[in-house]
Amino acid sequence: MSSDRTNNDFAERLRRIEAKRRAANPGYTPPRLPDFSNLPEDKAIRSAPQRSVGAGGVMLALMAFMGFVGVTAAYVLRDDLPFDVASLSDIGREATLAAKASVQAISQPVSLMPNKSEEPKAPLEYSEDGRILRSPLVATAGYGDVPIDGVVSGFRASTPDDFPASVTTILPEESCVPRALGAGESLANIRIDQGAREVGIQSFSDTALAERLLRNVEAEIGPGKAYDRGGRLSPVMKTVDVFLTDRSAPQYVVLQNLSGAILWNLQPAPGVEIAHVLMISPGGSAVSVGTETLSVQAMRTGDFVSKADFESIRVNYSGEVPENDCFISPWRKPQEHWLSWQKAQDQNMLFVNRIHTFTHGHARFDEWFTRSFGRSATDGVVAAYEASYVLVGPLPETPFAYVPLQERPAWIPLEDHIVVGDAAHRAAGIEAIHMDRLTAALGGDLSRLNPAPRRAQQ
Repeated sequence: MSSDRTNNDFAERLRRIEAKRRAANPGYTPPRLPDFSNLPEDKAIRSAPQRSVGAGGVMLALMAFMGFVGVTAAYVLRDDLPFDVASLSDIGREATLAAKASVQAISQPVSLMPNKSEEPKAPLEYSEDGRILRSPLVATAGYGDVPIDGVVSGFRASTPDDFPASVTTILPEESCVPRALGAGESLANIRIDQGAREVGIQSFSDTALAERLLRNVEAEIGPGKAYDRGGRLSPVMKTVDVFLTDRSAPQYVVLQNLSGAILWNLQPAPGVEIAHVLMISPGGSAVSVGTETLSVQAMRTGDFVSKADFESIRVNYSGEVPENDCFISPWRKPQEHWLSWQKAQDQNMLFVNRIHTFTHGHARFDEWFTRSFGRSATDGVVAAYEASYVLVGPLPETPFAYVPLQERPAWIPLEDHIVVGDAAHRAAGIEAIHMDRLTAALGGDLSRLNPAPRRAQQ
């Protein structure tokens, strides 16, 4: 099939899709800026002089299809168990109603390659951007890290096959003004960039999915080369257990991460009251507690912090600093134990610039935090680059009982795709989502990506 014929076919299909989209949803508005924080790093893309489907044509088809689909789909991957996917009665938006109606069950697992064994790593390491704490160490505000068996009893580490008992979706905040700290409440201030253990819940947008599929198509080397089905958008969510032990006042918990996706697993000691939870994240994070109700807000940094904002905190920036009262990106304040700090002292300019960026990013975030809560972002903060466990409050006199993730509900910001289940079922679900979208964008004919090799011209 010639390139011209292919492009004409796509153009006709695009016209039909666009007409259906407008008829079905006359009030359509463009989606929020996509969050690419969970996209895997791609290999270099090689261009090809000839393809059966041009990258531009596939891009138009995929993006038009995503706009037409435009509904929220929750994929629930559990076998014969009751599962409340989304408690949506209070959300009050048509998209969320569509989400509840779009639940799909996928029950056929796929084979996964076992992970290669690795040498045990030290419980505490120092990275360029701060401390990495591994089991059994629990991070604390004063760096007086303690072993987990001194905090809880009956602990069992989560695995990629563990997932919450139920999932409730919440709408991301449209304002950067959080719920105020109430009279008599205590602020539990937690800032961890990365969790350490993958768990069985993931979320991603149709926009990010389309971007991933387009990259896969562009990676084709030439005519006759089969489409690489190995390239998958598979954002991993990792867990951080947060142990709350301060019984002196209701806890206003502020959970912050700068990159990736975290499932914050809150474990309050007996007698501890959680008044409110605020999550600040690039997108895709969730929170789990042991109660059926929770006062919770979620703010996505990409909804408030622009590319110009990020450029303004870099070294040698010569432009005008944007006026933004919503700089909610939670940059951590550089510390002397950071390896990048130590390298900067040796005048390594790469790390001098890195420390500059963190310093200015933190300063702008601190302005927003102080305005919102009446105290600095560094006050009482438990911070690390990576941690599995966090303690906010005093070390308990007696360890309290740990409640596993699979016995607890979770709350997650609304997204186009929320995939819940063990590792095999999630892999099968994500595979199905990719191929469904790609097949529809190509008019139902995947062979258009894999044409027969052209004969050499005589």
